[in-house]
Amino acid sequence: MYLILGKPRSLAQHNTLQFVRDQSIPRDRVPILIIDDQPFPYKSLLQNLHFNMTQLEDVTDIRSVEAYPIILCDIRGVGKAFESKFEGAYLLAQLRRIYPQKFIVAYTAQTYDASYNQYLQLADQVVKKDIGQEEWSDKLDKAISTVNNPTYLWKRIRNSLLEMDIPLVELVELEDQFIGFVQQKTKSFPSKGLSSQLPDNAKPLLESVVKTVHLLTGK
Repeated sequence: MYLILGKPRSLAQHNTLQFVRDQSIPRDRVPILIIDDQPFPYKSLLQNLHFNMTQLEDVTDIRSVEAYPIILCDIRGVGKAFESKFEGAYLLAQLRRIYPQKFIVAYTAQTYDASYNQYLQLADQVVKKDIGQEEWSDKLDKAISTVNNPTYLWKRIRNSLLEMDIPLVELVELEDQFIGFVQQKTKSFPSKGLSSQLPDNAKPLLESVVKTVHLLTGK
């Protein structure tokens, strides 16, 4: 049995909460990963604008992307290690399953049939690869602003926890502790007591959240 004392905090009551207090997180604070077997045409130009860009030709280990809150994923020519005809779209789905909190942009220079939609709909955005430097810059600024919002992060995590059948009373307590952690009122998340009640498959997800918060706050 789990007992909550007092009134727990909720993000609905803290809708102005941001990881960076002035709500303007520096571009170079947020690592952005490009997954593409071909040179990304705007990488150097975006780096000149102080976006923190890294490119991998492919991903064979899903955990290798953990350090990147934002991922740009091509659809063609990547995800080969998973041997799916959907290539990068399937890789995208696996990234979303392991890291629901990441902002994922799927891009392509081609048109795909409807069978890809089940995977592409998991992306935060689907764009054409050749949209141009200015539009890429605008989209990345909006992505950075989104990941700077703890409400976005928590909602993504909460949905995954619900799918794990975490009891609602524990979700309420997790949200309360998450707010305290973001506000730097507590040094750890979740508490040892609450963590001991959670299933093992929930713990890597919450550990990833902690790493994301530390990255975005610079703490």
